[in-house]
Formats: sequence, C-alpha cells, structure tokens
Amino acid sequence: MNPSGALRIAILTHSTNPRGGVVHALELGDALVRLGHEAAVHAPDTSGDGFFRPTLCRSALVAASPVGPDVAAMIETRIAEYVSHFESSANRRFDVFHAQDGISSNALATLKEHGLIDRFARTVHHIDHFEDSRVAALQTRSIVAADELFVVSRTWRDILRRRFGRSATIVGNGVDRERFAPAPDGREEALRQRLGLDEGPVFLAVGGVEERKTKSLRSNRPRSSSSPAAHPCSIMVPINGGSRPRSCEWPFRAAPSRWSGRCLKKSCQRFTAWRARSYFLRSRKGSASR
Repeated sequence: MNPSGALRIAILTHSTNPRGGVVHALELGDALVRLGHEAAVHAPDTSGDGFFRPTLCRSALVAASPVGPDVAAMIETRIAEYVSHFESSANRRFDVFHAQDGISSNALATLKEHGLIDRFARTVHHIDHFEDSRVAALQTRSIVAADELFVVSRTWRDILRRRFGRSATIVGNGVDRERFAPAPDGREEALRQRLGLDEGPVFLAVGGVEERKTKSLRSNRPRSSSSPAAHPCSIMVPINGGSRPRSCEWPFRAAPSRWSGRCLKKSCQRFTAWRARSYFLRSRKGSASR
C-alpha cells in the first residue's frame, strides 16, 4: 500500500472487446481511480490493439495467442497465459487482485496455490451451464477458490449460498448518468437511421448476445412461420463499437408464454416499450421515496 493510503488494484477480465463484463471492469477501474486508488485492468489481448475505448485507469494487456473453436482448450490457454504473465514479480505489484470472470479467477487460484499471491476476490456476474466436464469443473473452481465473493444481485447471492455454500457481498450494477439518461438529447433519430430501426422505443444493451447463447436460444424457441433471423430486433442494440444488431431471440427468452410463435418487429418494440415503461415507473417511485 502507498503511504497515502491508496491501494494498487489489479482488475482482471477475459477480453478487450466491448462485452458487458469488460465494460463493467473498465467502469470499476475508472471509479477506483476517481477515488484516488491505482487501478489497472488486465485482459488477454491477441491483436495488440488494447481496449476498445480510452480509460482513466491503466491498461495491462496480457500477451495472448490465437485459439481454435474448442472452448475448453481456449479457457485452459487463457488461464496459462494469465499465470505466465503474473509469474513475473514486476507484474504482481498490487495490493488487491480482483477477477471478473472464471478464466482470470482460475489463473489467480493457481497463483495462490503456487504461493505467488496471498488472496484474491471474484465478482460472479452469472453462472453458465457447460456440457464439457472440464469447463464445468473450472467454473466451480473459479468460485470456491476465491477468498472474497461479490455478486450483482440477490438472485446470484442466493444461488452461490445454495449451490456452493459461499456467502457473497452484493454490489449492484449501476448506470453512468453522464453517458445514459432517460430524457432524449437529440441523437436518437440518427442512431435509429444508422441501424435501420422502425419507429418505437430503443433499448440499448452493451455487447449483445454471445454466439453460443444465441444458438441455445434459437434451438429452444418455438417454431414460427416468420423467421426471427429475418427481423432486426429493436431490443439488443450494441453500442461502443459492439457487433451488429441481433435477431429476435430476447422476447422468447424473457416472456415465452406471451410471445410464443410470434417474431415480429412490432412485437419486439411493444415488449421493449413495456419494459421501458416498467423501468421508468420504478425509477420514479424510487426517486419519490428518497
């Protein structure tokens, strides 16, 4: 620890791409810098281009090699690359090590087993279901090996307690009110035209749906004469350089009984309007009670 009391904090995430967990890690790093700490967000980087946007916190890029389609092999490779990076004492000059995902948490668990770090924390954003036993075992290890656990909701706190017997501290996701606001500011129409969206509300989400999750949703959704892939969805609109708009899987996942057998842009937009109205009503109620 520095004499001033500022902590040197290593935040570890799984990618430099604009994914939800990566954005979370960068926002956390920037917030810690504003509080006077020294934060560095680490991530495997295959291209050498670094993160997708500038940050207040320091970027620490971990040399990463290209990998094939095998998920287990990719995870094991990234863990090994993280371990190799931190085996150098110059890269371990931190007071706190905080993993944001299973890959980096497994790497920190290995470093702890080797006596190279004393403790580490892990934020569990969610838990996936993996058919591959190796990947499932690594996911479990990434949770049970952490000394401190954080979650983003009561749901995941309860799941960790029930499935792993671990307690966790809730630190809910927030919104940068300088970047996002419920009131229009004049840029909406240009965004709508650029993405080719119809009239109606637009619900912004960072990153979009992961390919493997998209495949899962497509395989489980009801059959329909209208192909969801033919309709751009107004719900998942990527920002900050994310990928193209996805098709209409989200309404089936969120409310299958209500939207069963239908995949139309107007349905997606009506569902979005309902979600947006519910959100703003809750926000107004919360503001009035404070």
